[in-house]
Amino acid sequence: MSDLQFTITRDEFADAINWVARALPAKPLNPLLGAIRLTSGSGYVILEAFDYEVAAVTSAGADVTSLGTTLVSGRLLQAISKALARKPVEFKTEGGTARILCGAAEFTLPTMLGSEYPDLPTRPADAGSVDAGQFAEAIAQTSFAVHRGDGYSSIKAVCFDVDPLGGLTLSATDRYRVATKTIPWQPTIDSDGSPPVRLLVPPRALGDTARLGGDTVHIGFEGAEPHLLSFRGETRTAITQLLGEDFPKLDPLFPNEYTAIATVSVPDLAEPLARALALDGRDF
Repeated sequence: MSDLQFTITRDEFADAINWVARALPAKPLNPLLGAIRLTSGSGYVILEAFDYEVAAVTSAGADVTSLGTTLVSGRLLQAISKALARKPVEFKTEGGTARILCGAAEFTLPTMLGSEYPDLPTRPADAGSVDAGQFAEAIAQTSFAVHRGDGYSSIKAVCFDVDPLGGLTLSATDRYRVATKTIPWQPTIDSDGSPPVRLLVPPRALGDTARLGGDTVHIGFEGAEPHLLSFRGETRTAITQLLGEDFPKLDPLFPNEYTAIATVSVPDLAEPLARALALDGRDF
């Protein structure tokens, strides 16, 4: 790989690293999977991470002196970025090492050979888009109910039901509770006659979608039974493998009509619930 050199603001550098670090495995079996790949272009630098399940890609503006690509430890790079002063950051590679200079601080870390680094999956074509704020809210209102324990692999995901004419519905359950939220869906192409599509998304892939950037999230998948799903913002992209399980039918759990409806303020309900749950042994 060619040596590279660029200068970037500290905040952009740290933010880009923290974004792609979401795809780093906690205990990589292969050291290469614990690395972040940096590639410089004309006026920008691209950072990538991939562990065969989730891929994260982002770009940031930079003053590029030399074009090239390198691989460095993601955890080391993340730790260094948090320790940098709010001054311009110079990153350059020399042979088998990378040097990071920021103010009076200088860090040196080894680089890795990238010939065996896995190719990132090709991003599926955009199928539709959603409002970024509504999407982040829907994730927050459903992902907490995902099953976290052993077994029941079919409910260890957030279910995306894409109805080209009826919106995007997110659902999750851990057998004890159910959370569901529907938001508007804007198809990318004419979808008249297209059948609904169900996608089981690992919650890990949804962790930082609120930080994709921009007002719109473009969601990509292909075919009636896709295996990959992508989320794309202004400068960031996440790609994830989908779970090949059958999510349980939740519609029968909700009645078509309610005989009574009670309306209470959130604080008035939350306080007594917190007291009651303090005596419950289950992890809610």
